[in-house]
Amino acid sequence: MSSEGSSKYLFFIIVKELRNSCLPQGSICYIEEMQYVSKINSEEHMKTLEVKSMRYWVTERTVQVDALQQLTKKEAELLQALDKDKDRFKCFEDRKKLDFALSLSKDSPVEVNVRGEWCEGVVRYIGGIKEPERQHPITGMFFGIELMGRHKGKGGSIDSFGLKFFTCERDCAVFVPFTMVQGAPSKEDSYKNGGDFNHDNNMLSDESNTYLFFIIVQELLYSFDHPQGCICYIEENEYLSQVKTENSTTLFVRCVDSRLIKSVVSVDALQQLTKKEAELLQTLDKDKDRFKCFEDRKELDFALSLSKDSPVEVNVRGEWCEGVVRYIGGIKEPERQHPITGMFFGIELMGRHKGKGGSNDNFGPNKLFTCERDCAVFVPFTMVRGLPSKLNLGSKCEQNKLSDQSSQYLFFIVVKEPLHSCDTPQGCICCVQKEEYASKLNSKNMTSLVVTCMNSKLLPKVMSVDALQEITKEEAELLQALDKDKDRFKCFEDRKELDFALSLSEDSPVEVDVNGEWCEGMVRYAGGITELDRQHPITGMFFGIELKEKHKGKGQTDGTYRGKKYFACGRDCGVFVPFTRLRDSAPKPLDPLLPWKGVSGYQEEPLVVGERVTFFTDDDRGRHGIVMGLEKKQGMVYVLVSTDTHEKGEDGSPLSIPLQCVIKEELLSPDRLEPCMTPNVEDVTFSLGSMVEVKLFEGRTAYGTIRWIGTLPGYDGIRAGLELEEDIGVSDGTFKNKRFFQCPYKRGLFVRLASCRKDTRFLSAAPPDAAVSERNGDRGADELVPGRVAPLTSDKVLKMLMGDMKGIQGHCNSCYMDSALFSLFSCSSVLDSLLFMSVPQEDAQIQNILLQEIVNPLRTKGFVSEKSMMKLRKKLQSSGHCPTFTTDEKDPEEFLTLLMSDILRLEPLLKLSTGKKVQESYYYQIFLDQNHSLVLPTVRQLLEHSFWSNSLRLAEVPACLILQMPRFGKTFKMFNKIIPTLELDISDLLLDNPQECILCGQLAELECNNCFVDDTFGNTGFKQLCGKCSLQVHSHPKRSSHKPSHLRIPDGFRPSAIPPKEKLQLFAVLCIETSHYVSFVRHGRCPEDWVFFDSMADRQGDQDGYNIPRVQACPEVARYLEMPLGELAALNPRDMEGVAKRLFCDAYMYLYESPRMGLYH
Repeated sequence: MSSEGSSKYLFFIIVKELRNSCLPQGSICYIEEMQYVSKINSEEHMKTLEVKSMRYWVTERTVQVDALQQLTKKEAELLQALDKDKDRFKCFEDRKKLDFALSLSKDSPVEVNVRGEWCEGVVRYIGGIKEPERQHPITGMFFGIELMGRHKGKGGSIDSFGLKFFTCERDCAVFVPFTMVQGAPSKEDSYKNGGDFNHDNNMLSDESNTYLFFIIVQELLYSFDHPQGCICYIEENEYLSQVKTENSTTLFVRCVDSRLIKSVVSVDALQQLTKKEAELLQTLDKDKDRFKCFEDRKELDFALSLSKDSPVEVNVRGEWCEGVVRYIGGIKEPERQHPITGMFFGIELMGRHKGKGGSNDNFGPNKLFTCERDCAVFVPFTMVRGLPSKLNLGSKCEQNKLSDQSSQYLFFIVVKEPLHSCDTPQGCICCVQKEEYASKLNSKNMTSLVVTCMNSKLLPKVMSVDALQEITKEEAELLQALDKDKDRFKCFEDRKELDFALSLSEDSPVEVDVNGEWCEGMVRYAGGITELDRQHPITGMFFGIELKEKHKGKGQTDGTYRGKKYFACGRDCGVFVPFTRLRDSAPKPLDPLLPWKGVSGYQEEPLVVGERVTFFTDDDRGRHGIVMGLEKKQGMVYVLVSTDTHEKGEDGSPLSIPLQCVIKEELLSPDRLEPCMTPNVEDVTFSLGSMVEVKLFEGRTAYGTIRWIGTLPGYDGIRAGLELEEDIGVSDGTFKNKRFFQCPYKRGLFVRLASCRKDTRFLSAAPPDAAVSERNGDRGADELVPGRVAPLTSDKVLKMLMGDMKGIQGHCNSCYMDSALFSLFSCSSVLDSLLFMSVPQEDAQIQNILLQEIVNPLRTKGFVSEKSMMKLRKKLQSSGHCPTFTTDEKDPEEFLTLLMSDILRLEPLLKLSTGKKVQESYYYQIFLDQNHSLVLPTVRQLLEHSFWSNSLRLAEVPACLILQMPRFGKTFKMFNKIIPTLELDISDLLLDNPQECILCGQLAELECNNCFVDDTFGNTGFKQLCGKCSLQVHSHPKRSSHKPSHLRIPDGFRPSAIPPKEKLQLFAVLCIETSHYVSFVRHGRCPEDWVFFDSMADRQGDQDGYNIPRVQACPEVARYLEMPLGELAALNPRDMEGVAKRLFCDAYMYLYESPRMGLYH
């Protein structure tokens, strides 16, 4: 019977000695799920069940319900592998070995009992070793162990048990039940000791994360039903299978207070809990007390906010005593049949209350924390409260606690149309707990999520991951204020109104729609105006607007809503509206003002009281005044200005102007600004595109490019419009509402042309000044190196390339370019043809800079200055390829594709065949389907799975293969570790390439795509077979439905010839962490021949300083490349030596080359 069929059964173990029954204690039994349901529905008091035993054939046996204990399917399979019923019951009762077996997976290191000797080994197979008997749904689950190290050869099989289950050397395999397996020595000690009791038995705690918890909130009909307040749970997978079928009205749940089997409960009677809420409520003895606390929630929410070292008051024999929380968790072992136990608080009594406790930090034999004698108590959450100063905060405090809880959630919007009328509609806001999402993300396949719909009080729903788009908490609150799902989705898709709302803060001027009329007003409040729903973490965000001037009196409130005051204004001068009824009061040419994110020089005090300034208001009319002070409001810096026309704010105080709208008058006034000129300034000429610098104030220099030269209305002299490298300007290229040039917001600045001087970072005059000389390390990196220079050999790398100020110097978001060029050209010549091929005249200068000022200096001197890199970036920008190459961060693949395709016209490196046509590309992004089983993959496994799932083949052998690793969206890595494949065999990936049979080694004639995921032949690789082997393989019932396809054998290839092998060598890896790129480069063929490069490893100085690039040897990489997979999987990345963690955990792009196609040999 199939595994799928077995999921329709419930499994049990007999836990009592039965009279007049032939089923002994420890027997495994089962019943069809539908039969069980009909039994429950037909009988009010179910005392017996008709079950089938795994010991007998079809006959059903009547067994008392209290003699049965339910098992999971996997537990039943493990126990069924044992021969004797008494052994099964003993293992079920003790559970240590059973729980350990449940935690094992493939490649887990273990010890196995082989003829009385404990031998080291690795789990290679978990499952049945014979077909299930037709009359029973399961068979026993065995472990296939490959013996390792000195124990090799002590096994009893090659790897088979009549069938082929995994591959290993001769006499190195054993198949055993779970009782003959134990943890490897390093893990066994902690297993025996039980670890820290504070973790409440980690194995069970981890297991509890796979459950959903509920509380019964309705009085049920029958006396034998679970009472109101009872805590219930269900396995997540089981929940998914139940709710996927139809709109379920009932659920099978188990009660934490009962040892009985599952009960059927109406969905309407259940309210979902978090695991922590369930643990807190479970400490209470009575169901009615649980329900009361859940309904009121004050005590429950306070308990959820507590952490270790929180000061509290605790009820000790009727007296409230001061204390400090020292422990939070279980104080007894969880019962084996339930996933949680009650969560208690261990309180250390303090001050005058010392000595009034009932323990000295122990509970039973377990030491949970340390304190003096009789100074500790362990209590449920109902006996704990806040200190007196915190008790009278009122409802606002309670609301804040609930609001804080929302930070524990992730929010999503449904972006796909539902297939059925009962599905969650497009535009609905959903949420999921971060812990639950993280646990799902670490699972092998995440195709669906259990989410809570914000519009529904029903149970959570199962949603496809593809149908969900993550949003921030603020976006969720704004969208939740809208009534209709379709309006939410429309606003999310368009985003103009949503982005405007996100930019608003208190006192922002806006226009608001009041009964169809747009009225001027000011934002006085932004937040919820309804009480938080207990089952949902957020409520809709509304804006409280105070109407101004002629619109006063057109509102409906004085800042009060439903008796609660949110802000103060005149009668009928306020309205509460969602964000869709707001718009900018004075639309601007480009973006609205953004929160200040200036450099540290501005965040401190860039302006001094008494200085004259020019400022620009909403009408873009430049006005003048004197600084009276600085103030900070809503995270933004404002300047208090006394204007020359004596304008005042509404309250008579000086005008408050955002800092980004204010500039020192000396930068614009021709009378006050002293020109900062280079020597022989009369010989200096500037034109559009010139790179210049200008002194803003003491200690701060701005760098930019001239975008406009001319005169400004109202000012004498020639002015220059600069596009700055950083967001420290005051404009987007407009002045007094007239556009002079185009640039990003806060990058524009108008100054006197005489105030500009050439950018000293790129001065070519000799000798350079001290700053530039130090910046370039006195290495002559500006000197041209023409001709052809071979890449660095291993000896030269160790002599010339190691240390600080080595490699390529980074500057202003250049790490993506630095690491890409260092990886490609330092030790490899596979793409050197780029440097010498014929290109159009307009791009020849870019090629010359790349060859003579970057690649050749790197190979001859081991260093390239930031000046040379900026010259290349500047040229790329001025050539019209991208306007932000000198400033913005980009991805390596974007830069490499531009360089190889648009500029140097290199023929695409990669030719991919889909069977019907050939597609060309410069790199390959690995995509995986949701059904893969990879956990600790190699690069080869990832590439093969991607080609297999997308039906791709290589049309020809690539000279250079650039592989981009899979990621989950833009934020998350798909795998915690990826193992580099040093030599990548692509023979199986080539179209029409002769292949050898994976079993006999003869010329293959057939390939079976269905066998790709069949781990009988290994857990990776395409499966090519000769005709004879294919016939044998597909004669097995499990593979009889497979459809092998014929391989094309090239004309003239002799069947007796050995099929050729095509292999590529790994020569570099680009890695990324927190948006910073670094690279690893192989400089030889020894395992230790690795170097690590970071173009911004250190920095000298602050704003006017420079980055220090570093190249360092990393031989530690070899150790982890040779480490067994099981050991590597269990290794914590923090424990990896040196920089090896970056290679295994942060890999972004792998670079492979064909040894036959390099320019130099």
